[in-house]
Amino acid sequence: MNTAFHNRIVGSIVFIALIVIFLPDLLSGKKNQFIDEVKAIPTSPQIKPIPAMPKAPEAEYEAKMNSAKAPITDEQNLDVIFINDETLAEAAEQTRQQVEQQQASAADSESPFNKPAWVIQLGSFKHGKNIQNLVAKLKREGYVCFTRPIQTRNGPLTKVYVGPELDKQSLEKMLPELKRLTNLSGKLTIYRPTEN
Repeated sequence: MNTAFHNRIVGSIVFIALIVIFLPDLLSGKKNQFIDEVKAIPTSPQIKPIPAMPKAPEAEYEAKMNSAKAPITDEQNLDVIFINDETLAEAAEQTRQQVEQQQASAADSESPFNKPAWVIQLGSFKHGKNIQNLVAKLKREGYVCFTRPIQTRNGPLTKVYVGPELDKQSLEKMLPELKRLTNLSGKLTIYRPTEN
């Protein structure tokens, strides 16, 4: 190779190297330095010590304890508790009213509204068209039915229920007819209206 040509190639390589090294610094402008801004944790407030409680007089305390430990004697007038017969009659009336209220609340708890309601769960379905067809068929036959969406590992499903009824036996009698109508064997479950 020619030495002049060789010098030009070496000069070009050095020039390109200098451009690669210094050009980014020239074009970037002002350098941004990242400084970690650490916020100082505030010091805890000064807590004033609580003054010690004054000691109770031990003599007064012992006197009260001794009077409480004193046995009750027959000579003491125990009839002072009941001032007269009216107070005794009032206490008896209040007790009778409380017993009546407790019996009334017990009667309320046995009301049919506190018994669990029952439903028949016919099945869980993924496709909305199947659900709509089944619900339409049940309503056409006169059954009261409803659906509830649930979330499973395999995705969302919708359960179809018939009911609710307070009488479990009436739903048990419906099971064979529903099996014939829908080809689904339903199962009885307790109806929980607040369940989603």
